[in-house]
Amino acid sequence: MDFSKIKKIKIPYLVSIVFPTGVWALLCAAFGSFLILSRANFEATGTRVIFSATFPSAMILVVLIAFMEYGLLRIIGVKKEKDYIKLLNDNIIDGNIPPGLPSETVKKIFFALVRQPSEGIKIGYKYGVLMIFSTLLIEWIASRQFVNFPIIIISGLISYFLVVLFGSSVAEKSIYPIIKQCRIILTERGEKIEEKRLINLKTKFNYFLFISGLVVVAVFSFIPSINLDIAIFSCVGLVMVVIVNRALSSSIYMAFLEVEDFAKELSKGGKVVFSTGSLNKEIVSLSNSLNRAANEIYASKKELEENYKNIKEKKDELERFYNLTIGRELKMVELKEELKKMKDV
Repeated sequence: MDFSKIKKIKIPYLVSIVFPTGVWALLCAAFGSFLILSRANFEATGTRVIFSATFPSAMILVVLIAFMEYGLLRIIGVKKEKDYIKLLNDNIIDGNIPPGLPSETVKKIFFALVRQPSEGIKIGYKYGVLMIFSTLLIEWIASRQFVNFPIIIISGLISYFLVVLFGSSVAEKSIYPIIKQCRIILTERGEKIEEKRLINLKTKFNYFLFISGLVVVAVFSFIPSINLDIAIFSCVGLVMVVIVNRALSSSIYMAFLEVEDFAKELSKGGKVVFSTGSLNKEIVSLSNSLNRAANEIYASKKELEENYKNIKEKKDELERFYNLTIGRELKMVELKEELKKMKDV
């Protein structure tokens, strides 16, 4: 067998983007299952073994189905995706936009990327509901009792919100370079970009309180006493809060690093354009303001250089005039003195 002819497997762009979220979803599912196992009354239903066996399998299956929706089947040559997913998987190669794409295609890619975080939340909602519903259905079929339904629903909702908050933030961070490429390409081509669905930074900062609230509710509402379970549960919850906090703040941090790099380039005196991959309303507004300021500074610099050139030309002209007129007067004085000496002789 000639292994050199085997094509390298290409992971579709959106699958690579959502992969960390899929891993995080499995971690959150483990977190939720730990909460259920700690608080559910499996002694009354006798379904502990069934839950422990079916829940992980169902979660892995749901994650695989989600990956397929994002284009995982492309690995075996099957392309059955939504239009915006197909657009991104077809036109983003190795994390870059190929050169020469028409401006309209670049715009479509840009708007598809802008909608990706919100679309990801919708997809997460769909599969989150599917996961909770399937768990409830298996519990009911196995026990014909509803005693564990409240803890399953609440644990599922906590896990779902943790997945959504992390997933939307990681997705935004992952598409950051392509968003930036789109803006640079369209700006250089003189195309106007209509910014839509920008996210307010204030809203993002509110996520921190929401996440902390979820963890507090989970800890103090479901764990009755201080024991080893509480210690493990609290540590895992706090680690999750730190990870999500990091994911939420990273894109903001990257945007401000770009502002710093822009300021360094601006100090060199050349024409500079600030482009960002951020989807935050304030950062895009700052980008527009910085570009206006940079254009004004560049125009003022050019005007000063032109004025200096004009002044220098006038100065040189005055010097030539001075040398011409004063030199002639001095020559006349010398001639008069020569005439006077000749008369005296």
